[in-house]
Amino acid sequence: MARPAQADAALTKQKVLSSASALFAELGEGNTSMRAIAGGAGVSLGTVHHYFGSKAKLYDACIDAMYGELGSLWSELQNEIQNLDGVGALVEHVIRRGFGFARRNHMAIRLVMREVVDHGEISQARREQFVDPFFTRITLAVGELLGRGSVETRLLCQSAVNLVVRYALSSERELEIVTGLQGEASMLAVESHLVEVTRTLFEIKIN
Repeated sequence: MARPAQADAALTKQKVLSSASALFAELGEGNTSMRAIAGGAGVSLGTVHHYFGSKAKLYDACIDAMYGELGSLWSELQNEIQNLDGVGALVEHVIRRGFGFARRNHMAIRLVMREVVDHGEISQARREQFVDPFFTRITLAVGELLGRGSVETRLLCQSAVNLVVRYALSSERELEIVTGLQGEASMLAVESHLVEVTRTLFEIKIN
């Protein structure tokens, strides 16, 4: 049976997005050509233009796709943390899930951070749509549990996110050098370290 046209279209768009995300993350928007993106996706240049129009629109689509994934993660976390007992357990669960997500989406996270490196900040539209709502919700949730003010809690949450992202952007080799361990053992060591550092930042005592 032939595949539905919409399924083929969705698959093609995903191939283009994956190719573009990898190239944009590695080279930046200015140094990446639409032809190179098409080659990486195994499609024609016309196909890329058909689905995304200009390079600028494709670049925005890649970043928006990443924030969409982050939104899905946050929705899952909101359900998962409801049954956790205490802020210590909440922090550990969120950090481990967040680090695992960031490692699996290494290139996409790198692309998102390139926007910060290139422009010094996340665009206002994305901040209003994705970042501010996330930090508002998590600041209220964590601040309530810790009894901290909103500004302090927001900065603590941002610091924890920055730590997770920095380690997530590291190559496997860099993590092995830093930890002195190999493969999966180095990942687990970093993950546990991030949990303990975040506990310390939040001054959470281990029961």
